[in-house]
Amino acid sequence: MSLSLITTTFVLTALLYAASCVAFVAHLVRGGRGSVVWASRVMAMAIVAHAAYLACDYFLLEHAVLDDIYETLAVLSLLIAIAYLASMRSHRLTVLGAFIAPVTLLLFLGAGLRGSVPPVPDEVR
Repeated sequence: MSLSLITTTFVLTALLYAASCVAFVAHLVRGGRGSVVWASRVMAMAIVAHAAYLACDYFLLEHAVLDDIYETLAVLSLLIAIAYLASMRSHRLTVLGAFIAPVTLLLFLGAGLRGSVPPVPDEVR
């Protein structure tokens, strides 16, 4: 049960960040005020899902928030998205969203797919 909840929140967060990427790129291509409003709303939903993923990871699997590099990447990607949306309140830098959303998605995916890489052998270290 706990692993399926964590997987569900991970996939939901990744999909929301990807939808935010598409919406910001659509704003660059088409312009208009409506697309950037939806892109920001989708990114806000992704931030909520991301926080839920981190909470599930912490409470269900007992991974500390800054325990290893992967958890640090997950928190960093969340903080980048929060900082961008906070800066959108005072500065209208909508073009920056087309860069921030994919970077946040890549950092989140890099943090979440940590189990797919085998550990480095001791001889290599």
